[in-house]
Amino acid sequence: MARLTITHTHGLTPTDLRKLEKQQDNVHLRLRITAVRLVMEGYTGKEVAHLCNVHRQSVATYVKKFNADGIDALLERKCGPGRPCFLTTEQQNELKHVILTSSPSDHGLGCATSWTTPIIREYVRNTYDVEMSCTGILRMLWRLRLSYTRPTYVLAKANSEKQQAFEHEIDLIKKTSE
Repeated sequence: MARLTITHTHGLTPTDLRKLEKQQDNVHLRLRITAVRLVMEGYTGKEVAHLCNVHRQSVATYVKKFNADGIDALLERKCGPGRPCFLTTEQQNELKHVILTSSPSDHGLGCATSWTTPIIREYVRNTYDVEMSCTGILRMLWRLRLSYTRPTYVLAKANSEKQQAFEHEIDLIKKTSE
């Protein structure tokens, strides 16, 4: 079995790589730099794989990329584009506007006052003739910078003095149990 070696340092020393590690925000890319640095310092591929908690073939791939084209090739991540969205950007913006400015009952979706994923799913099915899962709806809401929260209600007959006394009592119970 051939030992992993750095054949071309591209002018970088282990100290330079350590500095790059500290500057890298992405954990996965930082791990790649660490693996190459450890190999440069004389560790075997198997040892580096164990230290970095990755497969030894991954370490070999990182070293190969670094040897061929340097740090830029090592840090390049090619990810597939993923599945295209079911709704166009225009439709998503329209849906966001509908969610923010109206209630489900305004669109004939029962007597609900707040939007839930099943209700949004039904609205998308009726309006755009697109079938989406509830998880897909949640992810779309996240991409649209909308958070899924349940409404909180304020009781009309609530006694604020009793509520404050109760909160105070709970705080005391928490303090005594610690």
